[in-house]
Amino acid sequence: MRLFKKSLLSVTIASALAAPFSASQAANYGSFSANVALTSDYYFRGISQTDNDPAIQGGFDWAHDSGFYAGIWASNVAFGDTNLEADTYLGFSRDTSFGMNYDIGVIKYNYNNTDSSDDPVEFYGSLGYSFFTAGYAYSNDWFGSGDSSNYAYLGFDYGLPYEIGLTASVGYSWGDAYKVSDGKDYDYVDYKIGINKDYWGINWDLSYVDNNLNDTQCNNYGYADKNCDGRFIFTASKAIDDTMQPTDGLPIAANVALTTDYYFR
Repeated sequence: MRLFKKSLLSVTIASALAAPFSASQAANYGSFSANVALTSDYYFRGISQTDNDPAIQGGFDWAHDSGFYAGIWASNVAFGDTNLEADTYLGFSRDTSFGMNYDIGVIKYNYNNTDSSDDPVEFYGSLGYSFFTAGYAYSNDWFGSGDSSNYAYLGFDYGLPYEIGLTASVGYSWGDAYKVSDGKDYDYVDYKIGINKDYWGINWDLSYVDNNLNDTQCNNYGYADKNCDGRFIFTASKAIDDTMQPTDGLPIAANVALTTDYYFR
């Protein structure tokens, strides 16, 4: 998933296609970026997807000045014979004249060694204003269960003294898909709080991620106890925006990242 990727070390290389383009032509094509990451764990909504083992992740994105974007993002996972996740997504994001921003889109989670019809499609949207972002995602068939899944979250970003950033988020998962084998509703909450600061051109982030699932609930979801445990996540990341003029060619940027953990809310 293209959002909320955390990185320990990132090297970004910006380049351009050799053929020159006018500003209008470059705008028509949009811009491209790529990312790759090495992480000690891959978390999705508060639960490890790699059995607390490392993951190699990467993606490729296209964005247009109109607000449309599309991309693919992949990671190794640990679900028995299934060891690869490759997500494809398409969306539209814009800032408004009222100081707000919004993002709407659809994502398809794809896994190897599974029936593609069981891989879920999820529609998502978010609205941001000032320090806050609120979002919601919905799937009518969560991982081939035939049952619906809902996810809502609220995020908070605030600047502290000494140019330190404070981030926090809380999410809630619910729906028929969360009625597990014993017939109980296992709706759950995940949350994250952290601080970050730019230093030496790198963003340093320390966060704590957890959820309110107990061991029994985690087991009934099909996970080992440790996959639902809370933990601190340390991240150092660096990204460099392309600064070339539009007449030089199509902007292409790439970044390479290492991280101690990965979290997606």
